[in-house]
This record gives sequence, structure tokens and C-alpha cells, in this order.
Amino acid sequence: TTDKMYLITKDSTVVDYDFKVLLPVPKVNGMSFEWAAPGETVTITGNYFAEPLTVEFPGAEATAISNVTINSFDVVVPEGAQPGKIKVTTESGTAQSIFQYKDSRGMLFSFDDARGNHGWHAMTIQSDENSIDGNYLQLYDAGGLKADGTDWGDTGYHFEYWPGNWNTPETYDDPEGIDLRKVVDFTDFANMALKFEMRIPEDHPWTGCPMQIYFASLGMCTLATANNTYFHDDAISLPRALYKPWKATGSFDTGGKWITVTFPFSTDFVWYWDGTKASGVLSADSFSGFEIFMAAGEAEGTPCSPLIQIDNIRAVPYK
Repeated sequence: TTDKMYLITKDSTVVDYDFKVLLPVPKVNGMSFEWAAPGETVTITGNYFAEPLTVEFPGAEATAISNVTINSFDVVVPEGAQPGKIKVTTESGTAQSIFQYKDSRGMLFSFDDARGNHGWHAMTIQSDENSIDGNYLQLYDAGGLKADGTDWGDTGYHFEYWPGNWNTPETYDDPEGIDLRKVVDFTDFANMALKFEMRIPEDHPWTGCPMQIYFASLGMCTLATANNTYFHDDAISLPRALYKPWKATGSFDTGGKWITVTFPFSTDFVWYWDGTKASGVLSADSFSGFEIFMAAGEAEGTPCSPLIQIDNIRAVPYK
């Protein structure tokens, strides 16, 4: 482009004026893997990206930027990058992300402290060469999922965190059974999102059965009032997220890489057990307990035995 506007008069005289068109200030909406280590390549998504551009992590500026489009670009996390918001600068100005690199705010489950399995079923919590940083949760059952609407994945696909203990009366301050509302302030949950990192290897893809992700109030389920009915009780119609990333293509894996997944409470926690819209509503008191359950109140997909690894479950500002 010439960055000029040309006016052609009646006698064919050409008059040019300096006229530079700039995109709006960029918007920085997402990062493919928020807990990437320095040296790893991630994709930043948003809008109004154009070269030349610079990317600043707290403590370090990125020097390797590639594949720039208006909606995304790739960047190598620079050595020395510290946790916090990143900045993207173009000719139009500088924008700061809402998300944070290596975000530890609102951390519900890092799987590196007392909080973890706290219910009827003990899922695998481990660390190995696939770890991001310490322990992670693994969901897996070689027996697999039928994806026919009858799945009840207690054996390997049910992470339960029920607050409380066996005291009389039951209390909710113990580190291993604390009310999650004492860990994270959910007052403004409508402007927050649930996030976690997830890894699925290519040889164990996910091809059917939704992941039901839901919270519970103290009145629904605690360690002392344990039950497996509240989350599919039609009278409650508890809102939850139904995660089905395989639905678009029939199969989903992350190629053995960690990714960050995001579920805004206002738009994703609106479904009921059977895939219909929930009639119940969430409030700031709805977030004491938490479960991830592979169970199909709806029949979709094909049978599979996915190996799903999860870390850094957190509730953070989204808007």
C-alpha cells in the first residue's frame, strides 16, 4: 500500500494526500497453553494483529514471533518470562491480556497440596515426564466409555471434591476438605471462567461421552451428606458445563501437548445432565464442592478409552 489517497479531477489531474489506514488497537484474548515453559511455542489469539508487532511477557520481551494473521500469531515464550499479563503492541497501540501467563490466581486444584480426591472415588494423581509442574490429575479406564447415553464412569473418570469432614457438626475449614468459597471469591462469578490445562495423547483419543463439569453448594453434597443424585436431579436441574471437543470432527486429542481450556460461567455453565438447558441457576453460594464426571445423559459419539490429564483447575476473571 502507498498510505495515500488519490483524487482525480475532471481534467485528469491526480492529487494525492497522505492517508494511512490503521487497524484498531489489538485485542489479546487467549493463549493456547498459559503454563508453557520458556522456549515453548504458543499461539496467541485475539483480533487486529498486524506486523510489525512486539510481545512483552513480564520480565522479558519475545524475539521469535511468526505466523501473524489478523486473529492469531505464534510466539516462543522468552527466557526470563515471569507470571502475569502479556502486552502486544502494533502501530495502532498496545493492548494487555485479560488472562495471565502462568496464572495461579483462583487456584482450586494444583494437585500439589492437600486438596485433591475427597469423595467416594480416588482418581490417579501423579507426576512424571509429562508434568507441567508437579502433580496432575489423570482420568482413564481401560474398560472405556460406551458413548450410548448410559455411561457412568465411576471407575476411572470421576473426580470428586466434596467439602467437609466427619466432625459433628461438620466443618469446612480443613485443608483437605475446605469449602471452595474460602479458596476463591465467587461473588462476581458471572464475569469469571473456569480454566485448566489438559493433555490427551494421540493413542488414546476422546471420541464420545461428554465431560460433565459442575460445582455444588453445601446443601447439595458434602463429605457427610455424600450422594450421587443431586447432579442429575430434575428438581434441581443443576447448571454445568458439558465439554465435547470431539463433536466437531468425531475425535479429539491434543497430540500429547498441554493446552489451556476455558469455560466462562455465564455462557458455558448453562446445561443440564441430559444436554438440555438447565432450569436451575447458579449463585455465589453454588461453588463449595466440585466434580468432573464422564457420564452420558445424552448419547453422542463413539466408544473410546480416552486418557485425559488435567492440571491447574482455577476460577479467574474473564471479562
